Amino acid sequence: MNHAAGFVSVRRGRIAGSVVAGLVAMSLAAMTATSAAAAASIVRFAGADRFGTSAAIVAASYQPGVPVVYIANGLNFPDALAGGAAAAHGGGPLLLVQPDSIPAQIATELTRLTPASIVVLGGTAAVSDAVKTSLQTYTSGTVTRVFGADRYATAANVAASFPTGSPVFIAAGTNFPDALAGTAAAAAQHAAILLTSPTTLPSVTATALSALAPSSITILGGMSAVSAAIANQLNTYSSTVTRISGPDRYATAAAIAASVFPGATGVFITSGTGFADGLTGGPVAGTAGQPLLLAASTCLPTPTAAVVAADTPATVTLLGGSAVLGTGVESLTTCAPPAPPQGRNPVCSETGVTVNWVANPELSRGSETFTASASLSGTLCQGYIVVYFQTTVFTPYGLPEVAVAVFPMTPGTHTTTSQIPATGYQIGDVFVATAVEACSTPDGSSCPTYRAPGPSEARSFTVSP
Repeated sequence: MNHAAGFVSVRRGRIAGSVVAGLVAMSLAAMTATSAAAAASIVRFAGADRFGTSAAIVAASYQPGVPVVYIANGLNFPDALAGGAAAAHGGGPLLLVQPDSIPAQIATELTRLTPASIVVLGGTAAVSDAVKTSLQTYTSGTVTRVFGADRYATAANVAASFPTGSPVFIAAGTNFPDALAGTAAAAAQHAAILLTSPTTLPSVTATALSALAPSSITILGGMSAVSAAIANQLNTYSSTVTRISGPDRYATAAAIAASVFPGATGVFITSGTGFADGLTGGPVAGTAGQPLLLAASTCLPTPTAAVVAADTPATVTLLGGSAVLGTGVESLTTCAPPAPPQGRNPVCSETGVTVNWVANPELSRGSETFTASASLSGTLCQGYIVVYFQTTVFTPYGLPEVAVAVFPMTPGTHTTTSQIPATGYQIGDVFVATAVEACSTPDGSSCPTYRAPGPSEARSFTVSP
């Protein structure tokens, strides 16, 4: 092992876990979420596929004669994220179609709805002209298309349907979770959703902001999703710019729920790893004054369970079938915490050492390389400081992927580099710092205790291409 280069091999069997306080919080969330399950009425909207689920959600939520229906490609998310907020603002639903056809379930629902007008989202690659022409069958009004050169331009053009002074939500256009949870909040507040790249505000988004002159701008997601530089730039367009975020997609959705829907009498829950069902369901949730929370396929992540426990909702609405949200979600069971780190040999304590990040950790799926740079301060001794990062999603092996940063306890800045086989994580997955250990060896095998990352140490990062 090349210690000078800071290289450490990540061993799949070693999983960092929560600190004791976190374990207690998880146990409490599990108990209170289970209590909420006993009191809540569980409703499920599901179809044979994403299009059937989209139709089922709308059938249960809208009466015939809606003023408008928005139509989006059901195989991708960007156009529908912005369009869902606009659909709710216009008093109608969002339905999903194939790029080149209208699924039978959607056709049946359009026939029932008899909308006064239809808006198609995206260019012809997203929804073909043949589909647009066929949609005229279902309305006596107009069928129009709103699109742009890319996802950012399409969202900007969709936002043009909102009046000047409307609030705006800003989210990364490169991934769906933050904006998906934000569709409910946008619907509730009659806000537009605009998209940005993580590090650069697109010119079309800036132009849309200038035209809207928003009363407020809310950033969805952490700084790895929407950078601090963009946040500063947004101050140009509104005097009120705030950020709602958490260390992962589930915590961000929970934070949105707590901020926009305190004490909600009902909640909607959708998959945190798939976007389709939430595209139609998010605007419906917000219109009903309820948040859209994210879940794993078999259980409620701790942040989600905490919202359910705090709100004690009368109704919990699940979006999607049992293959998407299983019986553990239906019973509102909290996900079990991962095992805490184990250690053997006494070394000096990590409690007296602070990790000062020089740059935010990064992980590229293309090169499978994890890098992190930091200096250490405090009471240093012989040994190493090890910081564990783990994903919130589970690999085919049933364990979270882990990234490990190892720094020798000596003065100066140190850089660590790890190779992580790209078998369990995907572009857009979020890694979160979960534990800090003092170890007598750099392989992390001799670490008797651990602690939670401090406020300045609690970094997270999104996997890049």
